[in-house]
Amino acid sequence: MAQTAVAPKVGGNAFDRDGDGSGSAGSAAAPISREVFAAPGPVPGAIAADPVTPPTLAEVADMIRDYPAECLAAVVGTGSDGLVQVTAYGQPTTIAAFARDLRAQMGEMVPLSTTAVSGAQCTVLEAMQNWTGYPATGPALELSSRQIAGGGTVVASVPGAPADWIYLLLVDQDGTAIKLAEYVAEAEGTTRSPPPVEISRSADTPQLIVSIVSPTALASMAEDAAQPAGQIFQALESELERRQIRATLSVTAFTIQ
Repeated sequence: MAQTAVAPKVGGNAFDRDGDGSGSAGSAAAPISREVFAAPGPVPGAIAADPVTPPTLAEVADMIRDYPAECLAAVVGTGSDGLVQVTAYGQPTTIAAFARDLRAQMGEMVPLSTTAVSGAQCTVLEAMQNWTGYPATGPALELSSRQIAGGGTVVASVPGAPADWIYLLLVDQDGTAIKLAEYVAEAEGTTRSPPPVEISRSADTPQLIVSIVSPTALASMAEDAAQPAGQIFQALESELERRQIRATLSVTAFTIQ
């Protein structure tokens, strides 16, 4: 079941919840870059080498969990072909080092997608690293497109989410977070569409969307006003630990053309 979550509107050059063009302008930030590192194809006429056993999900997850780096978070999963694949978020130099180390330790058979974020968004990556179960995540957060024209919309969905509370945050290049949606996923075969939220953004900046799926409502996620992402995640982690709630977290990103 795909739970349609939100359809934010992008365009302009300010943080604008009401769509009226008000708000403070964001500072320049490093653009998102997405690359895929994969094993090269066979060379015509070459003698086939002995087959190499690809690393297991557990092996790659252990490598990521123990990887010493600041402002870096990587998500591990399996693709439609059943092979392990990794998505990494971080600063460009940190991502480059991680890509080299991943290939050195795991070989050339682990595809890697990367997204370079702004320094102010590192609080999101720190929250990912501290989350129970890292580097695995909750139900995948999917977007209708990862490249949005100015003034366009992007639709976020959480396929396979249980009938739990779902919260969606958008974290801009300045590390400011706003709650896009808060709703309860409905029974199988139904779809819930919260009212669209209009948001203006300057071009060429990374935009992170975070989903949090919880079995119960969270007081730390009740605030609708924009807040520093670090403040939100600190309160969230404190509440989850105090109430012994096991929630899941997923992250994805899009760019504005």
